[in-house]
Amino acid sequence: MRFLDSNLLNPQALHEAKLTLMRQNSPIVRSIYGKEAVRDMEEMNDILNLRYEVYCKEACFISKDLFADCKEVDQYDANSIHIASYNHDDFILGTVRLVRPLPGQNYPFQNHCKTFQFIRPPARDETAEISRLIITKKLRGRRNDSLQGILTKQVETEEEFNSNLAGPQISGNEMILLSMFREMYKISKTNGIRYWYATMEKGLARQLTRMGFEFISIGRQADYYGAVTPYIADLQELEFNLRKGKRELWEWFNETHIKSNGKMTLVSGTGPKPIET
Repeated sequence: MRFLDSNLLNPQALHEAKLTLMRQNSPIVRSIYGKEAVRDMEEMNDILNLRYEVYCKEACFISKDLFADCKEVDQYDANSIHIASYNHDDFILGTVRLVRPLPGQNYPFQNHCKTFQFIRPPARDETAEISRLIITKKLRGRRNDSLQGILTKQVETEEEFNSNLAGPQISGNEMILLSMFREMYKISKTNGIRYWYATMEKGLARQLTRMGFEFISIGRQADYYGAVTPYIADLQELEFNLRKGKRELWEWFNETHIKSNGKMTLVSGTGPKPIET
């Protein structure tokens, strides 16, 4: 993505320039509710194939012998909202899912991680778990890139980190992640989800904080597809933080496009319809 020199722009101009860059560089994002997978089989095949490539072949977290059709699936897929990011050539760039377990069923992280005793879990009907968050290997070229396509090692000084936190630059991989987070946010808001569980490397949590998404640790590190820590995020706090410190990101999160008279129009403050469950 092009670099903006913040020294040459006043705050409002910089805000508009950053917002324009996000609009121009947004990938195509599609969402599928698990029970609709048959109807949207092409997209689901893309998602499951990418998960197989990353989790089974690349990282070897799961035995590839379990999936003769080269599609990684589990017991949570039917009760998840699946999100995929595509480029304009219809090539899948990344995927993530929001898991909403059945009554009596654990969240995925609960099968592997323990929370601190003082943690009181939020209401299940207001909570989903971020799961299977990955970006295709074709976009991960740096030595310290995580499976999510961003640097998770300490590769910058604290001064550099603080500068980047307020800076205008957003990498291509970050843009893919932000687009999928925006879709998760819109889906969550229209379906009564206020809290997100997630398990991730501490470095990834740190970088997500830099991007505007603060997750709070709720347990000790565990071996769950690598050394990860369980976290939780409150979307109300996310909204406050974005409005306060990432205004262009907040505006972009609340934009959508509607089709009228054959033309696409940008609208602020609207979102998708609730998902039929």
